Amino acid sequence: MKTTVVNITRLGVLSLLMVLLVNATSYAQRGRRGNNLTAEQRAEKAAKRLTKKLGLNADQTAQVQAANLKMQTAKDAARTTRDRAAMKSASEAYRTELKTILTSEQYSKFEQMKKRKKRKGRRG
Repeated sequence: MKTTVVNITRLGVLSLLMVLLVNATSYAQRGRRGNNLTAEQRAEKAAKRLTKKLGLNADQTAQVQAANLKMQTAKDAARTTRDRAAMKSASEAYRTELKTILTSEQYSKFEQMKKRKKRKGRRG
């Protein structure tokens, strides 16, 4: 009887360890959202999202995609050197460029979207 209880306990502990190991491995492989995308893919995705949300025309979409690509490339370079100031300046340059591309109504809607995103990020 003693050996059966010991074997059941060992089997239970081993099963628990296997479940934890599989869970940890799958979580590690998931990574950050959008982490596997290239700068071009991220720029295109962001341009599509802004086109949908802000109602951009074809010319504006192309300009926004070019601005996004410029920002994504600059941020990637800054990320490799861990230069936060360069990342911030890339974002500021992007917003300045967007002001020239978007109408005042579209830009204010863009600002509102960013504010909501920040508030949402703080809560969750």
